[in-house]
Amino acid sequence: MNVLRLLARYQGATVDDWKDEQPGKILHELRRGELAQAKAIRFNPYYGTVDATMLFVILLHRYYEVTGDLTLLRDLADPLERALEWMEKYGDLDGDGFVEYERRSPGGLENQGWKDSWDAIMHADGSLVEPPVAVVEPRGTLTPRARRLQRSFSRSVIRSRRRSTRTRRTGSATTSTRPFGWRINRATAWHLTNTSVQPASSVRTRGKSSGPTSRLPDHARKVAQRLMRPDMFSGWGIRTLSADEIRYNPMGYHTGGVWPHDNSLIALGFKRYGLEDKMLAVLSGLYDVAQRMPDGQLPELTALGRAALRPAS
Repeated sequence: MNVLRLLARYQGATVDDWKDEQPGKILHELRRGELAQAKAIRFNPYYGTVDATMLFVILLHRYYEVTGDLTLLRDLADPLERALEWMEKYGDLDGDGFVEYERRSPGGLENQGWKDSWDAIMHADGSLVEPPVAVVEPRGTLTPRARRLQRSFSRSVIRSRRRSTRTRRTGSATTSTRPFGWRINRATAWHLTNTSVQPASSVRTRGKSSGPTSRLPDHARKVAQRLMRPDMFSGWGIRTLSADEIRYNPMGYHTGGVWPHDNSLIALGFKRYGLEDKMLAVLSGLYDVAQRMPDGQLPELTALGRAALRPAS
């Protein structure tokens, strides 16, 4: 609850390119040091992410599911509406139903998905993708939760204020008659043999990465089977980038490292689609990693090269 209130407190209120801030946007990072106070760096706070706003909506919905706390929903009704409006007005740059990012702040983050390192998003030939870029993960993860939250609000919170109309629009695009779910499934499954990653308004990459698992589409079993091949599944988790890719680096932040955060979402997707054998393989790998840590806790990510490969179960 306190996290949600804090995020709402710092929600973007104006257009400020220096901080990549826009009305309704949720912050990426907050720092309180001397450089931040002197505005020598942008993190007071900095808004360069397309994930945080959607995750705010997801967290609010999940909190309500677990607690039934209508008081918090009422208190955050305005921040929720502003977050949903941001996705349509500022986040979707070309009206295609995907949220794109493009840096406005000089020296800000070039990539603004969860894989936010400078070299995280690439083509199959190793060249870097130039923004604007629409990554699959945020919108695919948000859509079903936003719709469920809309129903909760319609029943309990803002029925009389008639705000659910705007919320309902978040699941469909303004420039296409195709259902949004169909279009994101198609984008994720595009060139499935290479497990496509980042569909954009003008660019589609063919690099093999963990991206599509944020929304396992109608082709869930094929995607899952591809992810469990040795170039992706190390035995201790699924890599952020295939070991067969030109830019693969097991020590790279988002170019081959194994992230427990990423793998936990992958395992959850496997579970939801009934792929429990693959879920157990991923979770067993993470457990093995934790067993080898001095404090038994998982690190932010691990570096595992080809020598560390072991067959997937």
